[in-house]
Amino acid sequence: MPKKTTKTEYPFYYPGSGVAAARKSMSVLVCFKEEPSKELQEKLLKNRPQPFDTSKWTDSCLEVSHDSDSLSWVVAAYESSSTEPSGEEANSSQWKAFNNEMDEWLLACHKLCPIFVVIKPVDDEYWTEFNKWHEWSMEKIPEYLPQLSEGLNKKLEYFLSNLGFLWTNYFYDRSLAEQKKILNELPKEVNVLLEKYSGSKIEPK
Repeated sequence: MPKKTTKTEYPFYYPGSGVAAARKSMSVLVCFKEEPSKELQEKLLKNRPQPFDTSKWTDSCLEVSHDSDSLSWVVAAYESSSTEPSGEEANSSQWKAFNNEMDEWLLACHKLCPIFVVIKPVDDEYWTEFNKWHEWSMEKIPEYLPQLSEGLNKKLEYFLSNLGFLWTNYFYDRSLAEQKKILNELPKEVNVLLEKYSGSKIEPK
């Protein structure tokens, strides 16, 4: 990942930021600005949220995931609000608690080793409530997509497809006037990459 740094409103790019839920599994990609040492890798993983029972390092990127088809049951162990019934599957307050813990862990990691970008994909069978950090990350995509596309290991390219999906959903949620403005300001190189990873031509509609 690049060593270049810029002053930003948020500490790192975080497409998918918000409260994400998934029925069976979830994977999150954390790319650091520099590849951590083996000792630091162990420290970074130490306090990850308990549902992430699988981890894998590829260069400067860490993929944490839950792959055993039971994520909703595991998240149901988090404390529930008094206004929501709890059962075998997680409710909205438990998903919020899990995502809050994830964000706290990411911020703690960032203090140990600066993060470049985090990609939290969406489970299209479930739901995600995006926040302002996600919106900001979508607006700033020209600042990091070319570097990700060039530097990300080919084994992790499916996260770029998820990023393309996140951005096109963000784009088509805007008004027609906003879509035209976004496209007019979007560098050609970034437009080409977004069409590549989303699998479709991007045009106002």
